[in-house]
Amino acid sequence: MKRLAAVALLIVSCLVLVGPVNSLLSAPAGQKVAETNPAPDQLPSPKTTLRVTTTLIEVTVVAREKHGQLVTDLKQDNFEIYDEGKRQKIQFFTVQRAGSPPAQGVPPTPPASVASRTSPARTFSNRSSESLGPNAVTVILIDEIDMWCEEWPWARSQITHFLRQVQPGDRIGIYLMSWGGISVLHRVTQDCSTLIKQLASWKGEFGQNRRPCAYGEPLSRTNVGADFSVLLNGPEPGPGGIGVQNPYNSRFISAGNPSRDPAIRSLQIFAAIANHLAGIPGRKNLIWVSDGFPLVGQGRDPEGNWEPISFHAYEQRTMRVVNGANVAIYSLEAEGLNTLLDEPSPSVGRLPLADAANPHPDPEMIKAVWRAISLTHLAMLDVSDRSGGRAFIDTNDLTGSIRTAFDDSHSTYTLGFYPEAPRFDGQFHQIRVKVVGRPDVSLIYRKGYVDAHGTGDPKQQLQDAVWSPLDGNGIALTAEMTPRAAGYDLILRVGLDGLDLELDGRRRKGTVRVVLVQNDDEGGRYNYLDQTLDLSLTQSMYEKMLKSGLSFRRTVAMNPKATSLRVIVVDQGSGNLGSVTIPVNEVRRGLAP
Repeated sequence: MKRLAAVALLIVSCLVLVGPVNSLLSAPAGQKVAETNPAPDQLPSPKTTLRVTTTLIEVTVVAREKHGQLVTDLKQDNFEIYDEGKRQKIQFFTVQRAGSPPAQGVPPTPPASVASRTSPARTFSNRSSESLGPNAVTVILIDEIDMWCEEWPWARSQITHFLRQVQPGDRIGIYLMSWGGISVLHRVTQDCSTLIKQLASWKGEFGQNRRPCAYGEPLSRTNVGADFSVLLNGPEPGPGGIGVQNPYNSRFISAGNPSRDPAIRSLQIFAAIANHLAGIPGRKNLIWVSDGFPLVGQGRDPEGNWEPISFHAYEQRTMRVVNGANVAIYSLEAEGLNTLLDEPSPSVGRLPLADAANPHPDPEMIKAVWRAISLTHLAMLDVSDRSGGRAFIDTNDLTGSIRTAFDDSHSTYTLGFYPEAPRFDGQFHQIRVKVVGRPDVSLIYRKGYVDAHGTGDPKQQLQDAVWSPLDGNGIALTAEMTPRAAGYDLILRVGLDGLDLELDGRRRKGTVRVVLVQNDDEGGRYNYLDQTLDLSLTQSMYEKMLKSGLSFRRTVAMNPKATSLRVIVVDQGSGNLGSVTIPVNEVRRGLAP
């Protein structure tokens, strides 16, 4: 790895502090960073040992008024957020505006103090206060378990109609859930440009391997795969050069040992998708196209007698996983408008309403059918509400429902806070968000988070950050990049509020890991640099850095194939992660008069 970094990436290692903190000149990997001759009155007692641990909790909020229109004029002061009933200070606030996304890679406008109009430097941040374009990924989940085969042609045409509206920068995955697990038809990391080109020339033909649907037959994976293979077989991502696998490149996601019950199996799949997407920062919209499943029913006891059963406890556990991964489920009924003779979902099975021998349905049977349909509707409403999504039931506009769910990721408010006393005990915390002085506004957001230290396996966390289509906000980062004759000058500012610093005697100590990786537009990764910095800060330095940030400079030589540079910072103590992506072509164009 060291040889690769030395050959592929020209680095002038000169770690400096920008602004008022200028006594730190350089620090090779692993070397301790310290300030000399601190003022004695600014130092705590040498016997004091205090661990300062912070974990940023992000809550993405969608606001709509009573007629369903998105509300886009709210400010930070309009919101209040509560953790287990206790009001929290909002320390991070961003607005995602609806509208057409900008050209890919356009950075937020930097403050004049950072980059003046005459300077070729461009500034990028993972915490810009306002941005345009997609700020989340959307996955369309086609339910083979609970959709009738005869419903698929209509649902397929509605989904295809929506896909014709996507933009190149949109991040859309198309997954198929079945008893065996989840098939990935289009990955969230794939650019939609290829899909748009294929749709533009598509004449409505479908796959040759599909077979006719028989009445009363559940949806077949063969038909879905054959139909979408015409549209979704874009080029595979190019080879990466950093020795890690793309976790979102899999064509199949396992969901554990399948339960025989469709309700439990569907909940298992929701949890598997949530875990799969957890490494992507921010809100993830899961658009579930299905006829749903009931959360209550009947089963046989050990003696063989029928008794009521409920899956609400399993649903509650699943929703905690979904909330912890910041996944919002949007339930879309595949059947469309319900009529008198409609059937429940395959989870319930066909009920004999009427046939040639008995053209007049039994009123009691009609009541039973509607009770079954109502139970599936209640489940769809419940999983959507618990996860911060919405349910679209009894509508013939599936395209419009998908569009509405998709638009929720394009006009959002993100509120961030640091829990006052995190225990990291794995307990679920309920969140409540209020809008002050606007009774006409309704909000949807995830209902809680799991109070856990870090995010799990550090290696997997870093791998997710390398391949994620979105930047992470767990640590505030601002990067300034200036083109030079020998490469690019990179100045990175790291916010201390996301770092775990232990007050040990007279110094605050911690360890951060800085990773630089270059990307191309085909999924290739180049010139991987991984450096660890041990921090040992006096109180005076710490207080200054709280305002200016920990900053360091590198001169980077970009690989000719690379079009962007991703900077990742991981705090080893808390597991917090921040990343910021720098589109190098935009920096180059900044030189043009």
